[in-house]
Amino acid sequence: MRMSLHSIPCDQRGVALIVSLVLLFTLTLIAVSSMSTSRLEQKMTANMRDRQVAFQSAEAALREGENYVQNNTLAAANFDSSCTNGQCLCTSTMLPSGCTTEYWTDTTLAVWDTNGKHKLYSGTLIGSQPAKYIIEYMGQSCSAATIAASGSCQPTDPFMYRVTAIGYGQTANARVMLQSTYLKK
Repeated sequence: MRMSLHSIPCDQRGVALIVSLVLLFTLTLIAVSSMSTSRLEQKMTANMRDRQVAFQSAEAALREGENYVQNNTLAAANFDSSCTNGQCLCTSTMLPSGCTTEYWTDTTLAVWDTNGKHKLYSGTLIGSQPAKYIIEYMGQSCSAATIAASGSCQPTDPFMYRVTAIGYGQTANARVMLQSTYLKK
């Protein structure tokens, strides 16, 4: 008994193998590229979530600071240039935009890194650190007409405060700082 083998035509010398390898290589490149893009999108989503947590944290601390101003009797004597207990006093000449001293950026005073120079947010938030805030007493807000008529502010004129809050995300790199100016009558 003799077996017959199919003969291979002479004009096919591995062309199918080469085409298959090129297609396999192309599919591998597409798969690697897709995985890379997917990983990048996951990082972007995690960073956006981290920033949102930091923003919500700062927003909550800012609202707490505003409520603190509204619900407490705050005299200029309660504030100082050392930001004791997070209450800072403008000691420089007042400008229309506020104090010339920007306590939230002062690296020497370091209100955000030094305990006792800021207030901690009292609520519970998802984050690596609790949110913090400072309150700056900026004097009374008087109209030019009031000053022209009487030479100074009146006791009924509102007091002006600046509340600055910093919130942190779930990583140390995610920080958001918010600020508001608050008039209290």
